[in-house]
Amino acid sequence: MACLAACSGGTSGYGHRGIVASDDQVVTYQGYSGTAIVSTDGRTVTVGPFVPPCFGTTTAVAAQTATRVELWLRDTVPARHGVCQVMKAFADSQQIRLQAPLGTRKLADGATGRAVAWISARLVLRPAEMPAGYLLRSRTPDVDFSGPQSPGPAGCVQLYLDDTRTAEHMLYIEQSAGRLRVPAPGPRGWTAIRIRGQPGLATRNLITWREHGLTDYIAVDGPQWPQVLSTGQLIAIADSAPA
Repeated sequence: MACLAACSGGTSGYGHRGIVASDDQVVTYQGYSGTAIVSTDGRTVTVGPFVPPCFGTTTAVAAQTATRVELWLRDTVPARHGVCQVMKAFADSQQIRLQAPLGTRKLADGATGRAVAWISARLVLRPAEMPAGYLLRSRTPDVDFSGPQSPGPAGCVQLYLDDTRTAEHMLYIEQSAGRLRVPAPGPRGWTAIRIRGQPGLATRNLITWREHGLTDYIAVDGPQWPQVLSTGQLIAIADSAPA
């Protein structure tokens, strides 16, 4: 899991897209308009993924007041660099440590003031049992990868990768307060099941259900692929997560 360095801001909002230049670097600030995960104690905010600059680094920071927490991305770019040839891939999530619990304060995009949707970490499924070989590679806020950042419903996406076999198999756990684009069912369609005491649906390599106001699904590869994990194994993964 790639959760990077924690940073916290001061008391007010970073000059509203201000630019700080020196002989060796240029620092700019852009608002963060994605979604977030807030830790159970309210002190840590996880943001991302996002597209970093072609050169340099991006650090997530927060400007905090008594009524709101503004989220910003600080880009630090060398003052002298070549021509950007290839845009970097999405950066993984980063964590921001707040000076005090979020509480009733508003979580907002620092540049626009718009509310940032967030999910409490206590609702994130953390399976205690996984099939042999599957290891957690990332746990990030839900994000629309059609753009570098996209406001939208809160949620969480987890990726587990099994690289112990001849072919790698990716297992996804996705939760969303909005409507998930669940893959189309396999050739045998949907089967009604029970998951964590809730009604759900299953197809080859995938289960889905609703819990705590969230739509959840667990999938390995896809319904159109040959069977990788049985429905029983997927249900066992879900059921092993603490309530």
